[in-house]
Amino acid sequence: MSLLISVIIPVYNVENYLSTCLDSILTQSLDAIEVIVVNDGSLDSSYSIMQEYAQKDDRIVCIDQVKNEGQGIARNTGLELAKGEYVFFVDSDDWIPKNALETLLNAARYHDVELVEANYTLVKPGKIVKQELECYNRVMTGNEYLRSVNFIPEVVWNKLWKRDFLKKNKLTFDRGIFEDSKFVSDMLFVLNGVVRIEDSVYNYIIRQNSTMTLKASSRHLIYQLELMEHLERNYLKETDTVSRELRFKTFVYVFVSLAKFINGFEPQNKEEEEILVETKKRLKDIHLRYRALLFSNSKIGKVQKVLLYISPYLMHKVFSWYGK
Repeated sequence: MSLLISVIIPVYNVENYLSTCLDSILTQSLDAIEVIVVNDGSLDSSYSIMQEYAQKDDRIVCIDQVKNEGQGIARNTGLELAKGEYVFFVDSDDWIPKNALETLLNAARYHDVELVEANYTLVKPGKIVKQELECYNRVMTGNEYLRSVNFIPEVVWNKLWKRDFLKKNKLTFDRGIFEDSKFVSDMLFVLNGVVRIEDSVYNYIIRQNSTMTLKASSRHLIYQLELMEHLERNYLKETDTVSRELRFKTFVYVFVSLAKFINGFEPQNKEEEEILVETKKRLKDIHLRYRALLFSNSKIGKVQKVLLYISPYLMHKVFSWYGK
């Protein structure tokens, strides 16, 4: 039987959640998979759990990175070892429905595309929210995708990737955090075929120590600035007029997330105070440079245009209140 999908899982200090994640993958309706689990310098018993599972199921490949290099580097390690026709990324504290991989594979083969993107579910304390996309069952190029949709899930785990496509275009992850956003933004320049499907194939668990809820640190500010500059370059690089609109929206929405981290950051020393001052200045400068373009963008809602024009801090405050 040919190896169809390589599932790549970066692991770091998830001893309480890893078994649930691995069980959901090993009991998939699709059997022809390999599971590459990369321990990224965990300080708990995560690696021992990986080894226990590998002894019971020979589809598991255990990799031990002694030093914590970050999720992106761990994924790159998995990609170098992957042998499947397709690649699927899973975060080690999440889990997937039983038919997820088979559903994605069927769509990839039926539509003959390099990428399948699916709905997913956010699991919050006391609340489950299905994230629904748009433009289902329509094969698109990267530019057609940017023209047609209003929202790009800047994550890699709700997508099935053709491995040859990633290899041919030398698509890899950067070091640090927010690496998914850069990866997805770069990928759209070279994408020839993508289809979206309605099935929910992933359960993203939001916990107190997840990326979405962690207390802001100087790393968040530094890497958010890097992401903002990266998306600005991709926006300026885009030659398709309509596609530029969604790239612009994605770029300026980073202003809001950066404002969130600035508001939540409490400097602990002089160096961190200087980082905060510099981050505020750079956000102010880039906001003033681009805010006049907001009102001509068809991808951004009227309320969002007004709020973001006034201040990314205001938009963050309003939408934080609205989301409660």
